[in-house]
Amino acid sequence: RRHPELHPGVRRTLERRVRAWKAKHGPDREIIFRQRHEPGRRGLSDFADATGLGVTVAGKPLAHKLYHFRLEHSGFCHAAVVLGGESFVALAGGLQDALWLRLLFSAFASILFDVLRRALAGTRVARATAGTLRLKLLKIGARVTVSVRRVRAAMDSAHPYADAFARVHARLRA
Repeated sequence: RRHPELHPGVRRTLERRVRAWKAKHGPDREIIFRQRHEPGRRGLSDFADATGLGVTVAGKPLAHKLYHFRLEHSGFCHAAVVLGGESFVALAGGLQDALWLRLLFSAFASILFDVLRRALAGTRVARATAGTLRLKLLKIGARVTVSVRRVRAAMDSAHPYADAFARVHARLRA
């Protein structure tokens, strides 16, 4: 017996109630808490002690920390070396650097898509959104061959947007 201190009538009642509950509710179920990462909602910021990495300057160990910033939705990361402690100045400087870098990448992407749109004039994806252009023209599988003189990318001839890709390539080379 599992619990000898229980009176036999109490134990049978408990076992009967447990069986009834299991019959009604079934076995234990796994519970999943979905995480939604919405764009522009959250950035993660942290300092890490990097003194133990063994970095030396003039033969002496460098006491430093790493500031790490990550945007939750996109996964964009930025890290910076901080000499000193976890101060507001270090936090503000690291965050400002990370956000300026993100702004720089966004400006570069905007210029890239502007050039793509001009090169796509007259094609069926000329008025597509940036997300569609990224999916149809930039995130494609290709075999890349690297030689001493050039880099070649060979894509599948059956790709539905091969004509648009070839047109963009020809216009950008001209």
